[in-house]
Amino acid sequence: SSTKVSVIRSVMTDAGLDLTKFKPKEDRVILNGPFTPEYNALPQVLVAHQTNLPIDIPEMGKYRMQKDSWEMAESLGINYLPYMSWIEWMYNLNRYKIGYMLTPAIASGSFALNCAYLGIPCIGYAKADTQRLLFPDLAIDVFDNQKAVELTKRLMTDEVFYSEVATKAQWIYSK
Repeated sequence: SSTKVSVIRSVMTDAGLDLTKFKPKEDRVILNGPFTPEYNALPQVLVAHQTNLPIDIPEMGKYRMQKDSWEMAESLGINYLPYMSWIEWMYNLNRYKIGYMLTPAIASGSFALNCAYLGIPCIGYAKADTQRLLFPDLAIDVFDNQKAVELTKRLMTDEVFYSEVATKAQWIYSK
């Protein structure tokens, strides 16, 4: 039998977000999770370094992460963001140029959903419903790092493609 899978509409627009509090756009990229194996951190970092932009990653609370996660991140030139509430996260996320959700933990697709809401192109695995539906032009096979690098370079050099991907994601999200 076939099961219908749908994305539940986000409650972001009902969460009391104040559009005047969003941080302005910057030339920075963000990964969807901390420098841990569960988030496939090292391959994400290697792909994100193709942008030659600063790379930020959110922490998931120090008690949930290995101590060497901070040391490894620092040695690779990656900045950990302080732990923040969801609303603070949304105001902060708005400032990024590109997001990466290259993690095999596809059940957590809220990162792509948040990026789409904000019009931030997000490269990620097509097995995640939110990625495949909201960013079809940036949805790749699991561990296809070469394709992720190609898309990164295209987003960095092709302003029309970048704009189309961002606009399409916001339009799909709104529907």
